[in-house]
Amino acid sequence: MDLAKANPQPALASTGDCLAVPGRAYLVYAPQGGRLTVDLSASKAKLATEWFDPKTATAQPGQPVAGGGRCEFEAPFQGDAVLFLRAID
Repeated sequence: MDLAKANPQPALASTGDCLAVPGRAYLVYAPQGGRLTVDLSASKAKLATEWFDPKTATAQPGQPVAGGGRCEFEAPFQGDAVLFLRAID
């Protein structure tokens, strides 16, 4: 993720914790894990997903999703979670 181009975008995630380059990359923090919604309306591309578990410092890939609207996600583990979405070129 290009952090120099990313900005806080709290309205894009149901958790209110989102750093994004709209249309290209989204980093969402879910303090309780569970279900969350991300607004991917600015993206016309397919996006790769990856979950990060801060407690164990492990990452696991998720299924790619289509941009163009709101998408629901569910963390694959309990507790704090970070979801990274990036456009697939």
